Amino acid sequence: MKLLQTLHFPHPQWQITGILLLGALLLLVGWFYTFKSPKNTWRKVLQLILHSLAVVSLVLLGLQPQTSYYTPTHEIVLLTSAPHPDTLTNVLKNLPDNTPIYAFNDTRIRLKNKTIKTIPNLAALSTDKNIARIQLLGNGLPQKDLHLLHNFKVEAHLNPPPQGISALNWQRHLQVGDELVVQGTYRNTNINNPNETIKLRLNGAAGLIDSITIKQKGLVPFTLKTKIKQAGKWVFQVEDLSNKTDKAIPFTAYQTDKDKILIISSQPVFELKFLKNWLAKQNYGVTIQNTISKDKHKTEFLNMPSSDINALNQSLFRQYQLLIITQSSLYRLSSAEQAALAKTMRQNGMSVLVLLTDEFLLSPPKDNALIKQFSYERNSSSTKKISPQWQGGSLSIAIEPSKFVINTKRFGVQSFIDTPSGKSLAAYKYQGLGKLGVSLVRKSQLWVLTGNKTAYSDFWQHSLQSLLTNYAPSNNWRMEPTLPYVHQPVKVQWLGNADKNNVEINWLNLNNKTEITLPLAANPKQAAYESRFWPTATGWHQLSCSEEKQPYTFYVFDEKNWECINSSKRISQTQRYLNANNHTNQATINKQHTTSKNYKNLPLMWFYLAFLTSIALLWIENKI
Repeated sequence: MKLLQTLHFPHPQWQITGILLLGALLLLVGWFYTFKSPKNTWRKVLQLILHSLAVVSLVLLGLQPQTSYYTPTHEIVLLTSAPHPDTLTNVLKNLPDNTPIYAFNDTRIRLKNKTIKTIPNLAALSTDKNIARIQLLGNGLPQKDLHLLHNFKVEAHLNPPPQGISALNWQRHLQVGDELVVQGTYRNTNINNPNETIKLRLNGAAGLIDSITIKQKGLVPFTLKTKIKQAGKWVFQVEDLSNKTDKAIPFTAYQTDKDKILIISSQPVFELKFLKNWLAKQNYGVTIQNTISKDKHKTEFLNMPSSDINALNQSLFRQYQLLIITQSSLYRLSSAEQAALAKTMRQNGMSVLVLLTDEFLLSPPKDNALIKQFSYERNSSSTKKISPQWQGGSLSIAIEPSKFVINTKRFGVQSFIDTPSGKSLAAYKYQGLGKLGVSLVRKSQLWVLTGNKTAYSDFWQHSLQSLLTNYAPSNNWRMEPTLPYVHQPVKVQWLGNADKNNVEINWLNLNNKTEITLPLAANPKQAAYESRFWPTATGWHQLSCSEEKQPYTFYVFDEKNWECINSSKRISQTQRYLNANNHTNQATINKQHTTSKNYKNLPLMWFYLAFLTSIALLWIENKI
């Protein structure tokens, strides 16, 4: 029952209140002497009453009073993930039958004759002053929501830490030939059967790699390891045979050895002859195939053993990290060869660079499934010579510009060679794990012939770094949490240097090619740029920054991955928070309080009408 107790003023600044009262008093005195004093005593009294009513109404309009009332408080039950049914039954025995029960998200518990209201967050409950105590059950709350418990007294009935892997760590990026080391802690709480052992297995693409047997009880450290033999993006699994579950171990492997490059040309090309020699001097493994006539090819091998490359299939393509091919050779590939090439890019991470010419774009042949992913437009610049450039670098020579430029507004197209005006001369698109690139820069051998060997090396070195995917990742990226989950906030930091206040990055979902541009806002306190985002899909994702040569690849887990680790972390974080804030929670609201004080605004319209009415009656009375 709401009982009117007393007036309350929500803005108790006594300076303002004093000014209002002083002004009202002066107004009252002024009105008293301004109006002509009537001879009748009752009219004097009436004027004084109306004057006072006008002044009081004006003061109350400024102070905006409220009424206070008391309402009974109550306890609630808040269920978080995986609450134990027996614990819930015991808690409800000591509470009234009408005790509200809330579930943080979906706990998958159903009770007879009880209604459980699911809430997505604690924002609604955090402002409810009628809640005297929260009975908290389950694994606790996420760390980002714990502060919402500050205004309540909380009695926790948290689950004990579950059996399983409670902590885990492994390298997210490592070099081919290094050892993948999976280290963790297993919590063995099986006291009912002390003779039972726990077996963990590390499984790769070909099956079992390593295993370990755990016999001790309590927290037991373990290590699983294997040597990585091939570059790429991998997802291994740690399998717990005791509960028949397996969890993902994603990582990327790169190689510092020079990549293998395949060059295919429908005819001997002077530019490619210079390119193969330069690649060989840089210790790349190079295979070049020139078509002499129909069904006849000339093949060369540099820095690698010779082999049969007449059959252009996926088995051949996946031996190379990059294919450089002229546009005429690409169009001569059969549909089966093109399909094998596209599949190798998607699944094995091979990249392709297609060398285009203006003559080809002036009268292009029929559509090609690969090339039609790019669009081109006429170069409107009238400049006769340009110096190609890219982010963080440029060429020290001037070349004749192409008649066309690449349209980078098309979805997913990223430029890596530009004109001084910002138009793209070379660009790429992701094709699964690999990249498909096109280049309009031709006749680069002329730079060598005119003595510009440095410009030649800079151009091709940057092009290879932009297309090859096996380079070591940058150390400039930081991500929290280290195990990002779908539909949960992720904070990313870039620790590099930039002249801009804001640096943009591209967030790319490698599974469905969804791409979003994120601003990285400067954080002066941490000397970093940071941003937050919410992954919307599981699997491999990638962050690329214009200030970084290589993108940063990471894996997003689904909600069921590593549940034991998340549950253990959530239980300990919730318990630590409640222990640290226990005195504050108890001092704020005591369980012995049966009522809660609340406030309600009085309608200001009544004061406004009283003021107008009193002024009007004073005017009428003065005219009579």
